[in-house]
Amino acid sequence: MKRHANERHWENYEQRPGVPKSGLPSWRRVLLAVLAWALIVGMVILAFAREASPAKGEPLVRPIELHIKACYRPDPRVCLEHPPVVFMEPGLTVYACAMRAQIELVKWKEEHPGWYVIRYRCGRAGVMARA
Repeated sequence: MKRHANERHWENYEQRPGVPKSGLPSWRRVLLAVLAWALIVGMVILAFAREASPAKGEPLVRPIELHIKACYRPDPRVCLEHPPVVFMEPGLTVYACAMRAQIELVKWKEEHPGWYVIRYRCGRAGVMARA
C-alpha cells in the first residue's frame, strides 16, 4: 500500500524531540492555553461592565466632589480642608458643579460660622487632588 506524503510528514513530526504525541509542540499548547485564559477573563470583565453600566436611556451617574479650603476668622493662620461635598446627580459635569458650588458655599458658610472660604474646586470623585 502506498503511503501518502502527509503521513510521512506526521511520522517525522512526532519523532522530533520536544514534540508530544498530541501533535503540537509544548510552546504552542502553552500559547493556546494563555489565549483561552485571556478570552475567558475578557468575557468575565465584559459581563461585569454590562452589570455596572446603566440600562439604555438612563444617564450615567458619576460622583463629583466639591473641595473646600477655609480659614478660621479669629486666627487666619488656622486653615483646614473640610470633607468634600459629593454630588451624585445624573449628567452633572465638573463645569456644572462649579456653577452649583456658589449655592453650596453659601449653605456651608451658614453651617460653619467663623470660617471663610479661601479656595474651592470641583472634580471627579477619587481623581482630583485636594484643594
